[in-house]
Amino acid sequence: MANAMARLRSVALPEHARRSLLEQLAMVLADDERSIASARDLEILQAHGRHAEERLDR
Repeated sequence: MANAMARLRSVALPEHARRSLLEQLAMVLADDERSIASARDLEILQAHGRHAEERLDR
């Protein structure tokens, strides 16, 4: 991802266009990070649910 930002910085664009694209890229990266964190949270909750079910089955 840092590579994409570095490439974007090296492209000949007007400063305002470059800044806008960098901001959009940053938002997309933040959304990806939140999605990954949500998936991890879901995995943790599912594991807790399985553990609780196992305890109830005993």
